[in-house]
Amino acid sequence: MEFKKLALAAAVAALPATGFSMEAMEDSALSGVTGQDGISMTLNGNITTNVWIEDTDGLDGLDGNAGFMTIEGLGVNLNNVTVDIDAGSAGSTGAGTGVLQVAIGVPNDITINNLSIGVQGSSAATAGAAADNTRLGLITDSTEVISIGTVTLSASDLVLQLGPDAGTPAAGGTDLLQLSGTVGVSLTNVQIFGGTSNAGWIGADSIAVSNVDLTGTTANLTSSGLLLTVGGSATDVGVDISRLTLGDATQAALGNVYLDGLNLAGTTVAISGH
Repeated sequence: MEFKKLALAAAVAALPATGFSMEAMEDSALSGVTGQDGISMTLNGNITTNVWIEDTDGLDGLDGNAGFMTIEGLGVNLNNVTVDIDAGSAGSTGAGTGVLQVAIGVPNDITINNLSIGVQGSSAATAGAAADNTRLGLITDSTEVISIGTVTLSASDLVLQLGPDAGTPAAGGTDLLQLSGTVGVSLTNVQIFGGTSNAGWIGADSIAVSNVDLTGTTANLTSSGLLLTVGGSATDVGVDISRLTLGDATQAALGNVYLDGLNLAGTTVAISGH
């Protein structure tokens, strides 16, 4: 028996040193093997779709007939857009507080093509009636009222925080949503039609909105609906309108319109249904 133990010990000792070597790991190496959390996504693609929005009670106080708002042939181009989602808490009071953070990275411009918005009547018999294939199948000849060739969202980084701790360094925050980051938007071949035969027509070769700093912008649900409040950093927004035209397509352009140093800080927008 003693001979067997000695033989086993000798065999183990003869194994390559790397087989049982143990070395202390540096902090940098340990960081690579710790558990990961959150969700990360990378979005690429050319998306096309139609959007139908039905207003089942018609014009407020004027007409009870239902109607559709239509967006036909909408195209969205995404190029390596990243979305990182994490959850945590900015406070220390325990249960009931928390924040969901969505970081959106746009390394390349996002473009929306063929933004054509139209209107058409609906055969909805009662207010609130759910859309069905019969009514959707009738959307074949909507009247275009707004046409935009391209909408471009400039490369940017945005952070959205949702939850009771959104944007607050301590627990007890009340904002449903808080934004941070700066964006720019440009539109080309903008046309707004009114009346028949495009008689009431507003057009522009391009509209560019720049330096929109959304830091501190919040959204909250109130008894009256959704309340958006622009943060205090949106104090130097620029708007450039190129070749503004009124009347119809045959009219000469009025020229260009520029807004510089536009201060939107504290502006509120309330959204509700009726």
